[in-house]
Amino acid sequence: MYYRLYLLNAAQRIAARDEFEAENDETAITIAGLPSDACSDLSSGLELWQGARRVVPDVKKQVAGHPNQSSIAITLELQNIVLEREEILQQSVWLIAKSKRLQARVDELRKARLW
Repeated sequence: MYYRLYLLNAAQRIAARDEFEAENDETAITIAGLPSDACSDLSSGLELWQGARRVVPDVKKQVAGHPNQSSIAITLELQNIVLEREEILQQSVWLIAKSKRLQARVDELRKARLW
């Protein structure tokens, strides 16, 4: 299934958008939550959609239930997906591409792949 992630700024306007594929809602929530956390210095929230359906009312609350979602805690496959999504955001024309937290997370995930 294809999902759309919208990262929102403080005014709750779209600061970035990304589309990705995930096998189910739970995986999509994990994939969406990690880049959202990585961009939290420039993004104050997010929305996750699958077609015309909003996946969950508040993804941040859903992701908050997984307190240790670091590069070590997620599977290698998910780690690669998240890294790809974060690199796309980083190389985008969206303002979110200037996120220092995003740069640090991308660097962290790249280093983790080397081990």
